[in-house]
Amino acid sequence: MRLIIFSCLLLLGCNNKNNIPVTEPLYQEQWALHYNKPFYDAYKIDQNAHINTEGVAYTGRGIKIAVIDIGLDKNHPEFKDNIINAINSADGSNNVSCQHSEDCYHGTAVTGIIAANINGFGLRGVAPNAQISFIKLDLEGYAGDDEILAAFDYAEKLNVDIVSNSWGTEDVSPVIIEKINHMATKGRGGKGILVVFAIGNDGKEVHNDESMLESVIGVGSSDEDNLRAIYSNFGTGLDMVAPGGFTLGITTTNNRKDGNGNFLRAEDPEPFVGTSASTPIVSAALALLLEKNPQLTRQQVQQLIKNRSDKIGNVEYMEGHNPYYGYGKLNVGRLLE
Repeated sequence: MRLIIFSCLLLLGCNNKNNIPVTEPLYQEQWALHYNKPFYDAYKIDQNAHINTEGVAYTGRGIKIAVIDIGLDKNHPEFKDNIINAINSADGSNNVSCQHSEDCYHGTAVTGIIAANINGFGLRGVAPNAQISFIKLDLEGYAGDDEILAAFDYAEKLNVDIVSNSWGTEDVSPVIIEKINHMATKGRGGKGILVVFAIGNDGKEVHNDESMLESVIGVGSSDEDNLRAIYSNFGTGLDMVAPGGFTLGITTTNNRKDGNGNFLRAEDPEPFVGTSASTPIVSAALALLLEKNPQLTRQQVQQLIKNRSDKIGNVEYMEGHNPYYGYGKLNVGRLLE
């Protein structure tokens, strides 16, 4: 089964305590998180393109997120203290380094969006105190159901609250559907693990994809104009969109082994863009929600998404939903009301 990671380095396609003041040198360019007038004016960003995190006191403390991805720079100074488990799903070892791929930045970029610390070093994650269990899955090759099941089994055994997946198959098998449904129903002591999947970056309608499952929170991308990003896939099972960028990327951490430094910047010639970036934003926002109310069931979380997302765009919402925006764009402030 072919696994597809849903980001691109854009060419022309696609521990601290709560309430610490923001001192991160790159925070001003994290346009997806908050409104910074000089940065927004300089790049002509719609003033509502962000997810409204200003004033939010929650940091994901006590919430466990499994990130399933291609590999991780697990000693990156932005989140090394957040990594509580690192597992290679192929052999059970703690070797999660990425090798022999052009996409080795991917897992490190995803993890930084979630959990980059408030440490004065670079940027701020959406949930900087979340605990990360990183599970390496071969996203470059053809992974069978056994490999995917092993990754999900590790996540379930680690008793995580959220599983963040910036990838998909576009042809999910019945056995994987059964496993995801089980986790989303029986996990977290019967409250249901929140399984989050990217919808993909081909600008097309998808059907038999993990992101389309009722038990999954499927995520598409919005852009700097506060509209659906043109590359973002769509479908009847889409739940919501969150910033993924287009001309500007999502500032995040980089795999330092590639020789290009600690960070991927929003203004880089090849920034981190796509539903792979939108998905960890949503996963981290859900960590803030569970920190506030850890007793919420998966179904209750999905109802909050339906009721508290921003209805952006020029496509009509039928009973609050459409296949291009789902139930709307993530608004963290509203979600936590």
